[in-house]
Amino acid sequence: MEQILIIEDNDDTYFILQQQLTQMGFAPARIERCSTLAEVIAYKENDSLQIILTDLGLPDSHSSETFARVQAMFSYTPIVVLTGLDEVSTAMETLQQGAQDYLVKGQYNIGEFKRSINYAIQRKKASNDYERLFNVNPAPMYIYEDSTFRFLAVNKAALHQYGYTRQEFLKLTAVDIRPLEDVEMFKASDNNVPDRYYDHGQWRHTRKNGEVFYVHIYGHNTDFEGKAASIILALDVDKEVKAQLELAEKTREIGNILESITDGFYTLNRDWEVTYFNKEAERILEQNREDVLHKNLWNHFPGSLEGRFYQEYN
Repeated sequence: MEQILIIEDNDDTYFILQQQLTQMGFAPARIERCSTLAEVIAYKENDSLQIILTDLGLPDSHSSETFARVQAMFSYTPIVVLTGLDEVSTAMETLQQGAQDYLVKGQYNIGEFKRSINYAIQRKKASNDYERLFNVNPAPMYIYEDSTFRFLAVNKAALHQYGYTRQEFLKLTAVDIRPLEDVEMFKASDNNVPDRYYDHGQWRHTRKNGEVFYVHIYGHNTDFEGKAASIILALDVDKEVKAQLELAEKTREIGNILESITDGFYTLNRDWEVTYFNKEAERILEQNREDVLHKNLWNHFPGSLEGRFYQEYN
């Protein structure tokens, strides 16, 4: 049976809340109470809580800290904050921190209370579906705040890719996972991203152990916990990129060799198109390579069709 947890140290306020919930149809047996944050810890592993109603000012927790501490223990449970008129601004801040709603004590009726609870449950369910999809995604993903580059969220795949614990990663910024020489280029590119999904191309990142590797970045602008942010997909393409770089280097080496030989040399693909033409071939055949490359050999040298050269090639 799903339970409602009320975190409230004032007996009169708790009694009023209990009566209101009973009027809404909630059975008294479903209603649990904690008077201090220390008592809440006993419910930490309870996965049958339907919703939490919490006061901000508790004997063992300051009003500015209570919500964050409760949320840390019940990240998948909807929370409605109960506050007095003197703490409305603090309660409003909890909405940005992830609270589903807040109510000012003595300033709401039964209908408003019931709507608040139903809204909180539905809103948190949608949020949980998104959060679980983000966390279990096999592709490395993280979210950072646009103005500070501070990481706001990270999934398990990204933690594995970069080698950090969640606590370590969330203390970093998007700048910290890049080689120093790439930071200014990253900041410049981040200022020019479109207000939509974008392919940010290949970048170098660093793991916790200092290893530099290549990733392909896809991003999208979003709003996360009231902050303008970017959600990033960072695919490890290190092997592919390094293989391409190695191939390019080998190609350059071969090109240097072919350019230095004293024979005219060119290559063709299966469609008889010229794919390489060295400088000695330019001299012997009196052709600029720009005029020959990617052209059909027989169309460009039609006289060759009549000789043995053409027959042997075929």
